[in-house]
Amino acid sequence: HEESLYDGCSPGYWHKEKRYPKSAHGYTVEASTPFNSIFTIAFGLKAYTADFAQGFTVIINGSTNPATQVERFAAASFMNSLYDANYPYSPDDIIDFYGYYYRGEISYDDAKAVLENLIHNGEADGNNPLC
Repeated sequence: HEESLYDGCSPGYWHKEKRYPKSAHGYTVEASTPFNSIFTIAFGLKAYTADFAQGFTVIINGSTNPATQVERFAAASFMNSLYDANYPYSPDDIIDFYGYYYRGEISYDDAKAVLENLIHNGEADGNNPLC
């Protein structure tokens, strides 16, 4: 996967329950929607189901769960893909990308770097007016 920079909303934006529900592209996500109900591909060579059954806000919060930074940023990237019409990837692209990480086809560090670069252009603060 080629690295892209984009000024998406951070996990800090998405961990607040008032930001939900969001619906687009055939997906509806509530604050309590289990991470592994979205991050799954049921059939074919790419089939996988993520391990984490906690809700999106728990995964994104990151302080009280076993999920890693990759899950935090994957969940935030998924929400950005629903919320921001200019986001460079679709929800299905994010699910597919996480699958590469889950199946061990890309490393933790590489997956984290790609997903972090989609939040505030990889910088600490962003300028996206949606966030």
